[in-house]
Amino acid sequence: MKLSIFLLILLFIPAVSASVVINEIMYDPMGSDTGREWIEIYSDNNCENLTGWKFYEANTNHGLTLINGSSILCQYQYAIIADDAISFLQEYPSFNGTLFDSTFSLSNDNETIALKNKSLVVIDNVTYFSYMGGSGNGKTICNINNILQECIPTPEKENSFIQNNTNSIVYTIYINEFLPDPYGYDNAPMPDGEWIELYNYGNQPLDLTGSIISDDYGHSIIITNTRTINTIVIQPNSYLVVYANGFFGLLNNDGFERVKLYNQGNLIDEVSYDGSKEGVSWAKVNGIWQQTM
Repeated sequence: MKLSIFLLILLFIPAVSASVVINEIMYDPMGSDTGREWIEIYSDNNCENLTGWKFYEANTNHGLTLINGSSILCQYQYAIIADDAISFLQEYPSFNGTLFDSTFSLSNDNETIALKNKSLVVIDNVTYFSYMGGSGNGKTICNINNILQECIPTPEKENSFIQNNTNSIVYTIYINEFLPDPYGYDNAPMPDGEWIELYNYGNQPLDLTGSIISDDYGHSIIITNTRTINTIVIQPNSYLVVYANGFFGLLNNDGFERVKLYNQGNLIDEVSYDGSKEGVSWAKVNGIWQQTM
């Protein structure tokens, strides 16, 4: 009973009146966690110079190294603290906001994290649990109206919670073609590099914002307008190509590989293959997978 009361105090009563708060937490990304965890902080008051501030986790004060943007965070501005800034930018290539690199490993359940100023005074702290959401399904947990809940990942943007709708959308989409080993670099900018083509066989347009393509090895990309040309809405009886666009390692060139499409944590389609040839795609022709030009 004493432990429960202590945790509630940590969750709801910060040490000082917080001007910078922990706003969003990616603690358990789909696939491997290594190098892919991050938190988002937000200033709801005055400007603060974050030089010398610490991210407290696992009884350790982790340092912050500025990678992009300014160390001064002003009202209504966001910043990301990433376990691995390079991996973060690979996964979110359109991000151009304030980014700090650090070194930490978030627990997948029941952990208290904190933000400390240069005097090591706790500015804000949060205790999260896996039951709140974001447990290995590509989602985060975020602060909306002072309540932690499952959200769509929105680094540097306003939090977007997931609405449960009894009239759920049916995602009539399957993987139709993909190119594991293009000529040149696999992670070349689009329209070169690796790509996956999707097909909507239904009679309704479908918005793929936030959908995820992943493999069995922890590699994944989020479908955004930086990975498609013109749109991320796939029309009825139409195709949409999703490009790796700078991300390396999504599709294996050799050996067994499985490609999976997720939307809101639900598996929409998957396909497996074994090996590839340079410049040759795998395509579904009359319901049969075969290598084509």
